[in-house]
Amino acid sequence: MYKRQLQAGWALGVGLVGLFVLHIRYARRDRALLQHAVMRVDTPVELETTPPVSFLIAAWNEADLIEAHIRSFQTLRYPNKQLVLCAGGKDETYTIARRCEGEEIIVIEQQPGEGKQRALRRCLEYATGSLIYLTDADCLLSDAVVEPLIAPLILGVETVTTGSSRPLPQQMNQPFILQQWFQELYIQNTWGEYTQGILGRNAALSHAALMASGAFQTDVPTGTDFFLAKMLLKHGNRIRFVRQSAIPTFYTANFEDYRRQQTRWLKNLVVHGSHFGAHNEVLNGLTPTLIGIGMLVALPFGLLISPLMVVGWLLILIHMLLRRISYAVFGARLTRSPHLIRLLIGIPYFALVDLVVWASAGLHYLDAKRLTRW
Repeated sequence: MYKRQLQAGWALGVGLVGLFVLHIRYARRDRALLQHAVMRVDTPVELETTPPVSFLIAAWNEADLIEAHIRSFQTLRYPNKQLVLCAGGKDETYTIARRCEGEEIIVIEQQPGEGKQRALRRCLEYATGSLIYLTDADCLLSDAVVEPLIAPLILGVETVTTGSSRPLPQQMNQPFILQQWFQELYIQNTWGEYTQGILGRNAALSHAALMASGAFQTDVPTGTDFFLAKMLLKHGNRIRFVRQSAIPTFYTANFEDYRRQQTRWLKNLVVHGSHFGAHNEVLNGLTPTLIGIGMLVALPFGLLISPLMVVGWLLILIHMLLRRISYAVFGARLTRSPHLIRLLIGIPYFALVDLVVWASAGLHYLDAKRLTRW
């Protein structure tokens, strides 16, 4: 017993030294990344022409947000626009949307079980724009979001663009939401000019590119955005990442909604990554699940079986917490958020939530029906 404890002690010491060296290197890289992000200056967009743009939205159970979304569309200064909404659900989403119908707004009813892919397919039938803008009903459009995203399409230098998102203004003081957003900000600032995916709540493409890439004709019960991105790449399109375009959207703070969202994103990487032979993305989808299961299982087993297992568990946990701290600091400095201290206090809890969520995703791989449920 004493020998095993001594080995565990040495392993812990060596591991802590290794983590210290590793995170010193991370800190240097993060400082350079932050400096580059701060120094970046967004040039105001001036559109020389205004070709017709059709905004396509599949809205299901969005009664609380749909009216604000439509108002945000109506206040856009872009003159040649059209909104096509496929709205439905058990609430008043469809009814509210119908009240807003007009010359620029078309509303069709989404049926139960129709799903996002088929809803967008029906929207496309009514689209008259040479450019297509994809977003969600819980997002708020603005000139500062829309115009930078469609500018490369209007200039003819790109056929597909995608932007990012940010929490709604009223959510900017919630630590659980900020930790989601700050991690996204960090990752996005490591990206180059082009990306391999699209953000379905903030993406634009030419009508021709969409038609050539399948036009939502394939039934995709889950992962509509992932599937579309892969089809666009397959047909020779590049996906330009427009850093300047960050659309305000609703970030969930409810555990069950967050669990469903994260699980859906992870399984989409696995399901569609396998279909398109994107092995790195399959691995990216499986890794969090394996980490979640491993971390929840390793501690009790380690306490019963092996001190070395406990040491490994502890080192991984420390590494996770330190990286989350760095994401929080990066995001808070970049956005000048006053809520960093509250966010740092909540990091251990947020990490535990993610471990539970990641581990729960493993249940979907045991049930084929769950893998393809939207």
